Amino acid sequence: MTCQGLRASPEGIRAAKTALTDKSQHKLATALSITCQPGSKFFAGESVSRSYFVQICSPARVILAKGCWLT
Repeated sequence: MTCQGLRASPEGIRAAKTALTDKSQHKLATALSITCQPGSKFFAGESVSRSYFVQICSPARVILAKGCWLT
């Protein structure tokens, strides 16, 4: 059985990008103390772990229920 992750919808990605206009993906990763890979995957619409998803969405104040689906 594979581990499930969360994938942002196109609308969720746009909302996160809009909310984080002052931060590059590298700055976001540094601020969250994570590597750049989860952020790159998130913004590319790829599946990331729930913890990374929440970390990226929380500063952006993106409503999780409207911006993701389980994969």
